[in-house]
Amino acid sequence: MLDALDSVLMPFGERTDGGMLALNSYENRVYQVGMEDGPPMVAKFYRPLRWSDDAILEEHTFVSTLYE
Repeated sequence: MLDALDSVLMPFGERTDGGMLALNSYENRVYQVGMEDGPPMVAKFYRPLRWSDDAILEEHTFVSTLYE
């Protein structure tokens, strides 16, 4: 999982520090991940075939709206 995160983050100059803490989640795998530079981030790994692409996009849009 850390390799997957690093592959997505490295083009932005970010990298994990190797620390992960599992967070409570009913359906998915959610982790607090330590970052080399800066505060930790939360990463969510969706279980295969549980969510449609449209449902994931809707959730990401909602989270982006909250962030803004």
